[in-house]
Amino acid sequence: MKTRKFLKMAPTVAARLLSAMSCKIAIVSILAASIAAADATSTTVNTVGTINGNGRTVLAATGNSLSVTTFSNDIATAFANNTGGVWNFESSFSVNVGETITLNYGATLSRSLVLTLTSGNNIANQGNAGEAVSGGNVLALSGSTAARVFTPDQPLSAVAIFNTDRNDGSRVPVLTVTFEDNTTASTAGANANDVYFHELSATGANYIKSFSISQNNYMRYDDMAFIVARRPRRQSASNLSVPAETIVTPVRRTRSRQPTRRVPSAMRRRIGTIWGDGVTR
Repeated sequence: MKTRKFLKMAPTVAARLLSAMSCKIAIVSILAASIAAADATSTTVNTVGTINGNGRTVLAATGNSLSVTTFSNDIATAFANNTGGVWNFESSFSVNVGETITLNYGATLSRSLVLTLTSGNNIANQGNAGEAVSGGNVLALSGSTAARVFTPDQPLSAVAIFNTDRNDGSRVPVLTVTFEDNTTASTAGANANDVYFHELSATGANYIKSFSISQNNYMRYDDMAFIVARRPRRQSASNLSVPAETIVTPVRRTRSRQPTRRVPSAMRRRIGTIWGDGVTR
């Protein structure tokens, strides 16, 4: 009897053991992912609201959406309105692929844009007052000439950067953006024999979802600026304002019914008498 009962219970016991093992495997996977995420370093820096603080003579890259003067005004306004900022690379940092940079932006520095260095190679700041567009430090792309791809956690309406003057016209910098519809745009015509300004803006509501800075021979950059896109809020139907003259109130038609009058029986007898037929109507 005991053997039969055990055989009947065996499938149930096996199912429970399998379920318990699955739960343990899931927990181990979650812990491993958490450990991997914790290993990814995040650098946090405060941005500023101006570009080209050193007043360098600047040329414009081919393909720019805006001039350096127009964008300078736009980024100052964005910073004042807590919608943008400039990473001037003055704070010390070193970031590897897969790690993040948290940029506190706006006049109150109360908002943050998180950039993930998606691919390429490491980046770091480097002291170079002779080349810096602002302050005394620049962005150095060491390790390889691979393009550095940045993915923000929010869509951008504009992004800009300067390449520094390395007295070498053979070095070619390029800024490329990828829009939300997966189309791209790039700057061109710049080189490291002068300071060039690179800037690309979103087209309408087709915002920027990632961008990259590339090189053919170890470029240095300065003043990475961004403006965060602000999507329009959807207005609920209850909040839509409609002019009074356009509101049509449906009119319900009703039939006018005349009340039925009953003729008293005494009168009906009189009518029958008058007609002479004796019929009570």
